[in-house]
Amino acid sequence: INTIHGPLDTRVILKEPRGKEVSDSDSFVFNANFSNKLFRIKINTIQLKETSEDTEKTLEDVFRDREYQVDASIVRTMKARKRLSHTDLMGELLSQLRF
Repeated sequence: INTIHGPLDTRVILKEPRGKEVSDSDSFVFNANFSNKLFRIKINTIQLKETSEDTEKTLEDVFRDREYQVDASIVRTMKARKRLSHTDLMGELLSQLRF
């Protein structure tokens, strides 16, 4: 609870009823009367958990971006070298691309 409303003299958020324990019936209210030039208050945001759908979409986007980078690297290498064996091309790509 101290991470939410801070030390006793810097109450940005007020809790009813007062106390350290938090229950479902407690209410939290922004303290509009708070003002103090000596304190800088940092309020942490709650990070939402990613769903499996979001994770899958992110992985697809990353894979697509990497595919474009590999293609571009192949084109650059082949333009510079004109002829290259598959093994040499793979070695060159691995040295250029770090994922």
